[in-house]
Amino acid sequence: MYSESGPDRRADLKAPEVDAIIKDENQQPRADGLLPIKALEAPVRVVLPGGYADPRLPSVILDLGWQFQGAPFNSVYQDTLTPPYEDEFELFIPTALLNHGVYDLQYKITQLGVPSFSLKRTITVDTQAPNYGMPGYALQVQDVPGGEITEEYLAQHGEVRFKVPMYSVARPEDTVELFWSDQNPPPSDENAVHTKRVTQAEIDSDTILVAYDAAVIRASGSGLRYPWYRLKDLAGNIGPAAPVVQTPVDLTPGPSDLLAPRVMLSVRGLIDREHAREGANGEGGLVVEIDHYDNASDQDHAIISWQGFKLSERPVDPTGFPLRAFVPWPAQVVGGLGPDDALVQYEIRRNLQLTPSPVTSVPFDLRVAGQDHTAAPALLNRLLTLLEVRGRKSDQANKLEPIDHGLDARVLMQLFDNPQPDERVLVYWGNPHQHVAQYIVKAGDQPAKPIEISVPWAIIEQQPNDRALPVWYRTDNGVNQQLANSTLVDVAVELIRDLPPPTFPHADKWGYLNCCSIPRLWEGVSVRVEPHALIQAGDTLELNWQGHDSLNGSSPIPGVAATFRREVSTAEATQGCVFVVLPYDTLIEPMVSNASATADYRLLKQDGRVGISKRDVVKITRAMPSGEVCSPSNDLCDKAID
Repeated sequence: MYSESGPDRRADLKAPEVDAIIKDENQQPRADGLLPIKALEAPVRVVLPGGYADPRLPSVILDLGWQFQGAPFNSVYQDTLTPPYEDEFELFIPTALLNHGVYDLQYKITQLGVPSFSLKRTITVDTQAPNYGMPGYALQVQDVPGGEITEEYLAQHGEVRFKVPMYSVARPEDTVELFWSDQNPPPSDENAVHTKRVTQAEIDSDTILVAYDAAVIRASGSGLRYPWYRLKDLAGNIGPAAPVVQTPVDLTPGPSDLLAPRVMLSVRGLIDREHAREGANGEGGLVVEIDHYDNASDQDHAIISWQGFKLSERPVDPTGFPLRAFVPWPAQVVGGLGPDDALVQYEIRRNLQLTPSPVTSVPFDLRVAGQDHTAAPALLNRLLTLLEVRGRKSDQANKLEPIDHGLDARVLMQLFDNPQPDERVLVYWGNPHQHVAQYIVKAGDQPAKPIEISVPWAIIEQQPNDRALPVWYRTDNGVNQQLANSTLVDVAVELIRDLPPPTFPHADKWGYLNCCSIPRLWEGVSVRVEPHALIQAGDTLELNWQGHDSLNGSSPIPGVAATFRREVSTAEATQGCVFVVLPYDTLIEPMVSNASATADYRLLKQDGRVGISKRDVVKITRAMPSGEVCSPSNDLCDKAID
């Protein structure tokens, strides 16, 4: 309290009270003394609290001050009061004084010529509509694809949000009144469907958001709608209507009850490269199926997402379910080669609204043994090194000759990149349906390691004469395979099976070679290959000799064996070829009594074919009836003659 004209006589004059002031959240008069606009329609009642005058004085002069805030005291009402003084004194501010502005309201009591001033009461008179009485800018729809409100959007969000463009001198507790009209311009008597109180935080962030409830929008139906708003301040001043924003609404039931996508898996129960190449359903490639959903329309489009990779849209045929979509290789590997689970989902787009399906999790493993290639998932990988085939005896690159007949072939190659234990190299010999040999990667194997794999003779003899036999390999990690390019191998080991057995021209009529045979046994045993139409000059004969300790050639003696090789001359081709088995001490002498020898031969033809003869047996005994054994130093036959 203070005095503007001398010392105060009273220091306890309370501020005047104004019932019309708007209350704060604690139901106390606002500090700014804001008056509602309706209160300005009549003089504003002011109450002076009790104790404003000393009851002992015969009279006091009362002045009511009404001046702009900070201005000197300005009496707008004066009266002389006499006892008894009322506990509260009522007076009014005339409507003529209630002009827009912020005022100090106080009173002055003059007693015995000494004035005393009360505390001031701030009074705010606000007669100006928000935004200086100008209409705001049109609402701005938020997060509605394409700006069209659909039933799907309402079902998903429950409301539609709009932004109120920031306006001049926005104040906390301003109110945004929302209207939803089906006419443009809207009718003047339209009722607000929602109100929104502005907060200081919204003013600070320059973002005032309002929302229309889904029930309001549904009640208005489909078609063009015209949402608009107007501003109202706390005093009750109402601004003009903001421009409408034309908003299309389509409440046709949207896609619903979407089922999770289905993915046809391989026989292993996952997605592998073979599945990616061929497709589990025979259509070629990995396929996702979309089943029927409610409210399907020919206006819909399906967008499949594989590991976040969105495939091309495809139109929906409501009569063509299940909808099938091919997943290209780049999409399959966007999340890596695995092993992992791919997350698969689809969205149904109607206009610009998207309705998502549940997610399907699909196991996949697209790794390979060896270096990958840009043509993946194609089985053929041209980056894999070629293998090389060599015969055990001929040792020629990618060529098997007659000399290799009966022997396994050697397959040579360099190991693929990044070999892992238990990965395999599978070798194929002309037959694409079954591998014939394999190499299993061991711990510690390094890339480019030279490896050798053996192809059994039993496999080779099935295709003994092929001048361009394809031989290749696959890498296999237990899930996926890669195919290397073929190596063409010249295989010429064809068998001729009808050749007659060799003969023993010096055996007696009982089929024996004995001490008296001429030539003597220690001079060598003659074995004759008879002429045959298939044995021609330039061919090669290989005679095989084996000694036995039985008369029927059924008990081979270890080490008593030899092979004799000869190129057939022109004369031998027509007259026959004779081999003499020597040395005596290792190939004949071990056969003593009731023994035998067997002989057969191989024909190695110049064109690569191979012939095998039947086997013949000759009985051998070097024991005389007396029990003596003949030898080079003991010719018992000569002694018998002497």
